[in-house]
Amino acid sequence: MKNQNISLKICIVVVISALLFHFGVDYYKKQVTQKVINYLVLEKGYQSTDIAEIKTYISKAPVVSTSVIFKDERNAMYMYKSDNGQMEQYHCIPAINDLKQKYIHAENP
Repeated sequence: MKNQNISLKICIVVVISALLFHFGVDYYKKQVTQKVINYLVLEKGYQSTDIAEIKTYISKAPVVSTSVIFKDERNAMYMYKSDNGQMEQYHCIPAINDLKQKYIHAENP
């Protein structure tokens, strides 16, 4: 009986921990996405309607990055990260393997 209670308590703790982690990561990604939107709108002069797609990823390096596709340039993806509290664009990626791609939203061409 005691073993069943301990097993049940462990299962409950594991499930609650997993849910907290999942929702915590989701909440954090939404915060980072909003910071990138604020950076683009308030500091770079874009309208939020200029953005076709925006998504924040948690991966290797940089640990957290956000991809942005602009409505007027759907064949390019711009990557943003926070560096010492400052948002910056750190990479441009073509949608197709086009080495001559001109990025019209590149901050450091």
